Amino acid sequence: FKKYPSKTVDKILQRVSYPILAEIQNDPTRLLVGFRKTIKITSMIVFPMMLGLASLANPIILTLIGEKWLPAVSYLQLLCVASMTYPLQSLNLTLAKVKGQSDLVLRLEMWKILLIIPIILFGIKFGLQAMIIGMIIHSLLVYFISIYYCGLLNNYSMKEQIGDIFPPLISSFAMLLLVLLTQRVLVL
Repeated sequence: FKKYPSKTVDKILQRVSYPILAEIQNDPTRLLVGFRKTIKITSMIVFPMMLGLASLANPIILTLIGEKWLPAVSYLQLLCVASMTYPLQSLNLTLAKVKGQSDLVLRLEMWKILLIIPIILFGIKFGLQAMIIGMIIHSLLVYFISIYYCGLLNNYSMKEQIGDIFPPLISSFAMLLLVLLTQRVLVL
């Protein structure tokens, strides 16, 4: 899970976004504009990348590790969905760090850990697929919590941030459906 492309993108974003946002932290208008651009660009990269990987999971697994691993396709697809918001969560925490709100970062990280415990217990009881679905729910919950609290720091509401990521999300899901339909047609 940690080796996913979204994690790599996140590491790159952290190295680039923090110094840039820190440089303009005293100008609220520029900070908001810069942060919104970063959120939009990140979603334009991560969403198609993760949903593209999800749409190609079957041929990738078949080609790279063989037919006996085909049952893992659904797990890979679900993990791709679960990891889509990770870089966005991380960017929201970067904003909190830039604004000097390390206490908020600590609280959000604690919530993240507290919310994962029931998911692990649920997964132990109901299996791997249930755990991964729980990870998707966890990822969304943590993302919404982070955009709510970090949005208060910069007058960037949850509605605005969701509005900024919505177009790349919809186009990425359209791409996913198109690729999956194309695969079905080519198989027939």
